[in-house]
Amino acid sequence: MADFLARFRVRAEAIHEDISNHPLPHSLSSVTGGDTRVLLQEMKEKFDLCVTSPPYLNSFDYSDVYRPELFLGSFVKSNKHLMDVRLNCVRSHVQASWESPKRDDFGALYKDCMVRIGERSNELWDQRIPTMVQAYFEDMEKVLREMKRKAKPNAAIWLVVSTSAYAGVEVPVDLILAEIGQRVGWYLREIGVLRYLRSSSQHVKHVEDVTRKSVPLRESVVILDAKPKPAQRTGSIADREDLR
Repeated sequence: MADFLARFRVRAEAIHEDISNHPLPHSLSSVTGGDTRVLLQEMKEKFDLCVTSPPYLNSFDYSDVYRPELFLGSFVKSNKHLMDVRLNCVRSHVQASWESPKRDDFGALYKDCMVRIGERSNELWDQRIPTMVQAYFEDMEKVLREMKRKAKPNAAIWLVVSTSAYAGVEVPVDLILAEIGQRVGWYLREIGVLRYLRSSSQHVKHVEDVTRKSVPLRESVVILDAKPKPAQRTGSIADREDLR
Protein backbone atom coordinates (compact mmCIF):
# COMPACT_ATOMS: atom_id res chain seq x y z
CA MET A 1 0.00 0.00 0.00
CA ALA A 2 2.83 2.40 0.88
CA ASP A 3 4.49 1.75 -2.49
CA PHE A 4 1.19 2.31 -4.28
CA LEU A 5 0.61 5.62 -2.51
CA ALA A 6 4.16 6.75 -3.24
CA ARG A 7 3.77 6.02 -6.95
CA PHE A 8 0.37 7.69 -7.01
CA ARG A 9 1.84 10.80 -5.33
CA VAL A 10 4.64 11.01 -7.92
CA ARG A 11 2.12 10.76 -10.73
CA ALA A 12 -0.20 13.33 -9.17
CA GLU A 13 2.69 15.77 -8.67
CA ALA A 14 3.68 15.38 -12.34
CA ILE A 15 0.13 16.16 -13.42
CA HIS A 16 0.01 19.17 -11.09
CA GLU A 17 3.31 20.43 -12.51
CA ASP A 18 2.04 20.11 -16.09
CA ILE A 19 -1.15 21.98 -15.27
CA SER A 20 0.73 24.72 -13.38
CA ASN A 21 3.29 25.25 -16.16
CA HIS A 22 0.74 25.27 -18.97
CA PRO A 23 -2.42 26.95 -17.67
CA LEU A 24 -5.41 27.52 -19.92
CA PRO A 25 -5.82 31.31 -20.08
CA HIS A 26 -9.25 32.75 -19.39
CA SER A 27 -10.75 29.32 -18.90
CA LEU A 28 -14.37 29.31 -17.80
CA SER A 29 -14.43 25.56 -17.20
CA SER A 30 -16.00 24.12 -14.08
CA VAL A 31 -16.71 20.64 -12.78
CA THR A 32 -19.98 19.76 -11.07
CA GLY A 33 -20.49 16.42 -9.38
CA GLY A 34 -23.85 14.76 -8.97
CA ASP A 35 -26.70 12.82 -10.55
CA THR A 36 -27.16 13.92 -14.16
CA ARG A 37 -30.86 13.12 -14.00
CA VAL A 38 -31.17 15.74 -11.24
CA LEU A 39 -28.50 18.26 -12.27
CA LEU A 40 -30.02 18.73 -15.71
CA GLN A 41 -33.26 19.91 -14.12
CA GLU A 42 -31.37 22.44 -11.99
CA MET A 43 -28.93 23.65 -14.66
CA LYS A 44 -29.63 27.16 -15.93
CA GLU A 45 -27.06 27.27 -18.72
CA LYS A 46 -27.79 26.24 -22.31
CA PHE A 47 -25.25 24.11 -24.16
CA ASP A 48 -23.88 23.91 -27.72
CA LEU A 49 -22.31 20.45 -27.63
CA CYS A 50 -22.40 17.47 -25.29
CA VAL A 51 -19.94 14.62 -25.84
CA THR A 52 -20.53 11.82 -23.35
CA SER A 53 -20.43 8.09 -22.81
CA PRO A 54 -23.20 7.02 -20.43
CA PRO A 55 -22.95 3.69 -18.60
CA TYR A 56 -23.25 0.75 -20.96
CA LEU A 57 -26.20 -1.60 -20.53
CA ASN A 58 -23.94 -4.47 -19.51
CA SER A 59 -24.74 -4.92 -15.80
CA PHE A 60 -21.34 -3.42 -15.02
CA ASP A 61 -21.26 -1.75 -11.59
CA TYR A 62 -18.80 1.11 -12.07
CA SER A 63 -19.05 2.20 -8.43
CA ASP A 64 -17.77 -1.24 -7.40
CA VAL A 65 -15.01 -1.39 -10.03
CA TYR A 66 -13.70 2.01 -8.92
CA ARG A 67 -14.18 1.33 -5.22
CA PRO A 68 -10.40 1.60 -4.41
CA GLU A 69 -10.11 4.97 -6.16
CA LEU A 70 -13.26 6.29 -4.49
CA PHE A 71 -11.95 5.44 -1.02
CA LEU A 72 -8.31 6.41 -1.64
CA GLY A 73 -9.39 9.76 -3.03
CA SER A 74 -11.76 10.30 -0.08
CA PHE A 75 -14.69 10.66 -2.46
CA VAL A 76 -16.54 8.24 -0.20
CA LYS A 77 -16.01 7.60 3.53
CA SER A 78 -18.02 4.44 4.14
CA ASN A 79 -19.87 1.61 2.41
CA LYS A 80 -23.12 3.46 3.08
CA HIS A 81 -21.74 6.50 1.30
CA LEU A 82 -20.65 4.24 -1.57
CA MET A 83 -24.20 2.89 -1.82
CA ASP A 84 -25.48 6.48 -2.03
CA VAL A 85 -23.14 7.04 -4.99
CA ARG A 86 -24.36 3.82 -6.58
CA LEU A 87 -28.00 4.85 -6.25
CA ASN A 88 -27.21 8.18 -7.92
CA CYS A 89 -26.10 6.41 -11.10
CA VAL A 90 -28.02 5.40 -14.20
CA ARG A 91 -29.71 2.05 -13.57
CA SER A 92 -27.47 -0.14 -15.73
CA HIS A 93 -26.86 -3.15 -13.48
CA VAL A 94 -28.61 -5.42 -10.95
CA GLN A 95 -26.19 -4.95 -8.05
CA ALA A 96 -28.46 -2.50 -6.22
CA SER A 97 -32.10 -2.28 -5.16
CA TRP A 98 -33.30 0.39 -7.57
CA GLU A 99 -36.68 2.05 -7.66
CA SER A 100 -38.84 0.10 -10.12
CA PRO A 101 -39.29 1.74 -13.55
CA LYS A 102 -42.72 2.97 -14.57
CA ARG A 103 -42.39 3.72 -18.28
CA ASP A 104 -41.92 1.17 -21.05
CA ASP A 105 -42.89 3.02 -24.25
CA PHE A 106 -39.49 3.33 -25.93
CA GLY A 107 -40.28 2.34 -29.49
CA ALA A 108 -40.59 -0.74 -31.69
CA LEU A 109 -37.00 -1.98 -31.37
CA TYR A 110 -37.18 -1.88 -27.57
CA LYS A 111 -40.50 -3.70 -27.55
CA ASP A 112 -39.21 -6.39 -29.90
CA CYS A 113 -36.08 -7.22 -27.91
CA MET A 114 -38.00 -7.20 -24.61
CA VAL A 115 -40.51 -9.70 -25.99
CA ARG A 116 -37.70 -12.00 -27.14
CA ILE A 117 -35.86 -11.71 -23.80
CA GLY A 118 -39.11 -12.53 -22.01
CA GLU A 119 -39.54 -15.64 -24.15
CA ARG A 120 -36.10 -16.84 -22.96
CA SER A 121 -36.40 -15.70 -19.35
CA ASN A 122 -35.42 -19.15 -18.07
CA GLU A 123 -32.00 -18.66 -19.69
CA LEU A 124 -31.24 -15.33 -17.97
CA TRP A 125 -28.50 -15.37 -15.34
CA ASP A 126 -30.61 -12.98 -13.24
CA GLN A 127 -34.38 -12.62 -13.38
CA ARG A 128 -34.11 -8.86 -12.71
CA ILE A 129 -32.48 -8.20 -16.08
CA PRO A 130 -35.70 -7.23 -17.96
CA THR A 131 -36.48 -4.69 -15.23
CA MET A 132 -32.90 -3.38 -15.43
CA VAL A 133 -33.19 -2.92 -19.21
CA GLN A 134 -36.48 -1.06 -18.79
CA ALA A 135 -35.04 1.15 -16.03
CA TYR A 136 -31.97 1.98 -18.12
CA PHE A 137 -34.00 3.30 -21.03
CA GLU A 138 -36.35 5.14 -18.67
CA ASP A 139 -33.31 6.95 -17.23
CA MET A 140 -31.82 7.67 -20.64
CA GLU A 141 -35.15 8.98 -21.96
CA LYS A 142 -35.26 11.39 -19.02
CA VAL A 143 -31.70 12.55 -19.70
CA LEU A 144 -32.32 13.07 -23.42
CA ARG A 145 -35.59 14.90 -22.74
CA GLU A 146 -33.97 17.26 -20.21
CA MET A 147 -31.01 17.86 -22.53
CA LYS A 148 -33.37 18.90 -25.30
CA ARG A 149 -34.78 21.56 -22.97
CA LYS A 150 -31.26 22.83 -22.21
CA ALA A 151 -30.04 22.78 -25.82
CA LYS A 152 -29.26 25.85 -27.87
CA PRO A 153 -30.89 25.97 -31.33
CA ASN A 154 -27.86 24.44 -33.09
CA ALA A 155 -26.82 22.10 -30.27
CA ALA A 156 -25.71 18.49 -30.74
CA ILE A 157 -25.16 15.41 -28.59
CA TRP A 158 -22.53 12.74 -29.25
CA LEU A 159 -23.36 9.56 -27.30
CA VAL A 160 -20.81 6.73 -27.20
CA VAL A 161 -22.64 3.53 -26.23
CA SER A 162 -22.42 -0.22 -26.65
CA THR A 163 -25.03 -2.76 -27.58
CA SER A 164 -25.60 -5.66 -25.19
CA ALA A 165 -27.04 -9.17 -25.14
CA TYR A 166 -28.96 -11.28 -22.64
CA ALA A 167 -30.03 -14.91 -23.10
CA GLY A 168 -28.58 -14.70 -26.59
CA VAL A 169 -30.85 -11.75 -27.51
CA GLU A 170 -29.18 -8.56 -28.73
CA VAL A 171 -30.29 -5.27 -27.18
CA PRO A 172 -29.50 -2.65 -29.88
CA VAL A 173 -28.84 0.13 -27.40
CA ASP A 174 -27.56 2.60 -30.02
CA LEU A 175 -30.64 2.21 -32.22
CA ILE A 176 -33.06 2.34 -29.28
CA LEU A 177 -31.44 5.51 -27.90
CA ALA A 178 -31.58 7.07 -31.36
CA GLU A 179 -35.29 6.25 -31.52
CA ILE A 180 -35.88 7.64 -28.02
CA GLY A 181 -33.94 10.78 -28.97
CA GLN A 182 -36.18 11.36 -31.97
CA ARG A 183 -39.30 10.77 -29.88
CA VAL A 184 -38.30 13.53 -27.42
CA GLY A 185 -37.44 16.07 -30.12
CA TRP A 186 -33.89 15.37 -31.33
CA TYR A 187 -32.97 14.72 -34.96
CA LEU A 188 -30.73 11.80 -35.83
CA ARG A 189 -27.67 12.84 -37.82
CA GLU A 190 -25.68 9.63 -37.74
CA ILE A 191 -24.94 6.35 -35.99
CA GLY A 192 -21.34 5.34 -36.57
CA VAL A 193 -19.83 2.03 -35.51
CA LEU A 194 -16.54 2.60 -33.67
CA ARG A 195 -15.56 -1.03 -33.12
CA TYR A 196 -17.00 -4.51 -32.68
CA LEU A 197 -16.98 -6.30 -29.32
CA ARG A 198 -17.46 -9.82 -28.00
CA SER A 199 -20.30 -10.35 -25.54
CA SER A 200 -19.39 -11.30 -22.00
CA SER A 201 -19.51 -15.00 -21.11
CA GLN A 202 -21.97 -14.25 -18.30
CA HIS A 203 -24.50 -13.16 -20.93
CA VAL A 204 -24.51 -16.54 -22.65
CA LYS A 205 -23.42 -19.07 -20.03
CA HIS A 206 -27.01 -19.99 -19.15
CA VAL A 207 -28.08 -20.42 -22.78
CA GLU A 208 -28.67 -23.97 -23.96
CA ASP A 209 -25.66 -25.54 -25.70
CA VAL A 210 -27.35 -25.67 -29.09
CA THR A 211 -27.74 -21.86 -29.16
CA ARG A 212 -24.86 -20.90 -26.90
CA LYS A 213 -22.65 -18.52 -28.80
CA SER A 214 -21.25 -15.06 -28.34
CA VAL A 215 -23.57 -12.42 -29.77
CA PRO A 216 -21.60 -9.87 -31.86
CA LEU A 217 -21.80 -6.49 -30.19
CA ARG A 218 -20.72 -3.04 -31.32
CA GLU A 219 -19.60 0.22 -29.77
CA SER A 220 -21.20 3.15 -31.58
CA VAL A 221 -21.48 6.92 -31.51
CA VAL A 222 -25.02 8.28 -31.82
CA ILE A 223 -25.09 11.89 -33.04
CA LEU A 224 -28.26 13.88 -32.40
CA ASP A 225 -29.01 17.46 -33.46
CA ALA A 226 -31.43 19.94 -31.95
CA LYS A 227 -32.64 20.78 -35.46
CA PRO A 228 -32.24 18.90 -38.75
CA LYS A 229 -29.22 19.44 -40.96
CA PRO A 230 -29.56 19.80 -44.76
CA ALA A 231 -30.49 16.46 -46.37
CA GLN A 232 -30.73 14.85 -42.93
CA ARG A 233 -32.81 11.67 -42.89
CA THR A 234 -35.87 11.37 -40.69
CA GLY A 235 -38.35 8.60 -39.97
CA SER A 236 -38.50 5.47 -37.86
CA ILE A 237 -35.24 3.86 -36.73
CA ALA A 238 -36.98 0.49 -36.92
CA ASP A 239 -37.24 0.91 -40.70
CA ARG A 240 -33.58 1.82 -41.21
CA GLU A 241 -32.04 -1.35 -42.60
CA ASP A 242 -28.74 0.48 -43.15
CA LEU A 243 -28.28 0.74 -39.36
CA ARG A 244 -28.62 -3.00 -38.67
